[in-house]
Amino acid sequence: MEPGKDNRNPYFRLECPFPVISIWILLLLGPAQTLSGKYVRHSAEYLAVRPKPPPSLPTPLPGTVEELCALVEGGAATPVVYEALGEALLARGERGLAFRAFDKASRLGHPDKPRLEQRKDACGVRIPPREIEAEEAEARLWVEALQRHEREQLAAGRDPDDLAAFFARHGRPEEEMFALHRAIRWSFVGGAVGFLSGLAFCAASRRLPRAAALLPAALAAACLLAPRLLGQTGILPWGAGMAGAGAVAVLLLGRKRA
Repeated sequence: MEPGKDNRNPYFRLECPFPVISIWILLLLGPAQTLSGKYVRHSAEYLAVRPKPPPSLPTPLPGTVEELCALVEGGAATPVVYEALGEALLARGERGLAFRAFDKASRLGHPDKPRLEQRKDACGVRIPPREIEAEEAEARLWVEALQRHEREQLAAGRDPDDLAAFFARHGRPEEEMFALHRAIRWSFVGGAVGFLSGLAFCAASRRLPRAAALLPAALAAACLLAPRLLGQTGILPWGAGMAGAGAVAVLLLGRKRA
C-alpha cells in the first residue's frame, strides 16, 4: 500500500499505558489503511456490549484527508465519502491513493460511475485490480482476527480493547500481517533447530572432536542475531542457550586430536 505524505491521524492520541492498549491506537494510521479496510470494524458481540452509532454526515463534507478518513473509520464508508477522499488525496498529490478512493467509490455503487472513471484517469496512474484485491484481502483477514480477539476477550471476561496480544500476533494496521506471521514462524523454527541441535551435541559430546563445537556455537550466534532480522524473539533465546550449552559440552568433553 502506498504511504501518504502524512501517514498519521492527528485527531487521536494514545494515552493508555502499556500493556493495556486502547482500541483508539488503531486510528493512528493513514489513508492507505483506510482505503484497504484495515481499520477497526467491531464484532457484533462487541457492539452489543459497547454500541458505537455511525457518525452523521456533515453538510458539506470536510475537505481534509484526515477528517474524511475518520468518517470512513467511524462507520460512514459511503461512496460519496470515498469520492471526496479521492479528491482530497489528489489535491495533495497522492495519486495512487486517490485512484484507490475513486475505484472504491465506484465499486460501492456510486450513481455517477462515468465521472469517477474520468477522475481515475485524472490521477495519471492505474493501480492493477489484483493489487487492490490483495490489499483488501489482507485487511479482511486482519479485521476477522481482530473480531475473534474481541469475542475471546469478552468470553473470558477481559477488556476487548486490550490489544497487546492481538498486536503481537497480527501486527498493527500499518504493518504487513503476512510478513509478521512469517517472522513468528521462523522465530519458532529457528529456536527449535537451535534447541534440538544443542541437545544432540550435548548427548554426543564425548564422541565428537572438540573442533565440532564450532557448529553449535555458530547456531547459538545465529539464534541471538535472528531477532534483529525478524523483529520477533519467540523461542530463539532457548535455542541460543541450548546450542551454546552444546558447544560448551563438546569443548569440555569432546575428543582431543590424536
